[in-house]
Amino acid sequence: MKKITALLLCLAVFLAAFSGIAAAKKKEAPKDKGTIVFIPHDNRPISDVETADTIRQLGYKVVVPPDELLGSNSNLGDSDKLWQWL
Repeated sequence: MKKITALLLCLAVFLAAFSGIAAAKKKEAPKDKGTIVFIPHDNRPISDVETADTIRQLGYKVVVPPDELLGSNSNLGDSDKLWQWL
């Protein structure tokens, strides 16, 4: 009885590990869901790069304006040029 229980436990662990590997492979190649134009409020990494990367991981193509058009701690940005870029 102990051998059968041990065998079933090993089988359950193997199946759980295998399903985790299969799920991880599915996440590696997100399908293209479309394109998002993202204009962050400034060029800080958390507002700009990291947010765009998160959107890309969800399977979207992200288009962002050049950093020189965005605001920073010493620059308010250029809203007129942002409109032209858009």
